[in-house]
Amino acid sequence: GDGGGGGGSPAARPLVWSGDLNVAHTPDDSTDEAFFRAEFDRDRRSRADYESETPEADRGIPGFSDSERESFSALIARGGLVDSWRRLHPAEREATPARGDAAFTWRGTLGVQQSVARYEGKAQRLDYHLVSEELMPRVERCEILGHGVERAGFLGSDHCPVLLVLRDPAPLESGAGAAAASAGDEIPVELESDGKATSDT
Repeated sequence: GDGGGGGGSPAARPLVWSGDLNVAHTPDDSTDEAFFRAEFDRDRRSRADYESETPEADRGIPGFSDSERESFSALIARGGLVDSWRRLHPAEREATPARGDAAFTWRGTLGVQQSVARYEGKAQRLDYHLVSEELMPRVERCEILGHGVERAGFLGSDHCPVLLVLRDPAPLESGAGAAAASAGDEIPVELESDGKATSDT
């Protein structure tokens, strides 16, 4: 790091950044790319006013604009970070996730909960575990724990938990204090997207 908090280079120590980062990084990170890209604050102004007042790079529902996605890509690159879920679950156009799959972390409100449920059945991936590239060999699992239009596993929220399991670091190979441990002694550290950590010990 540069010590100034402005950070133009990867962190001096391995980093795990977890939470709702409120951006669908790529078109693969939602069920309805065209719909979300066309959305605007319709309760406040007409589409004509919106388009005349909003630069093209800033259009779309929050989290879907070109400017947000480009900034997110630049941040990941500058920090030497990896989207751990996407690295373990690479997008394949010929195998696009179904709407009900555990591939999205936010899901629209059900129609029974409000009179006009514009986002019912639609979903986005907004919650991440970004990790330093050097930590990826320690990433054992990264799983989205909610699924389905009915929001199973969402625990009363419109966002669901995302689980990250890291293997314990490899022991020192030699020298004072070296630990004699085998792969069977690894202690997974589990984090959900709210940043809380737990251990199996």
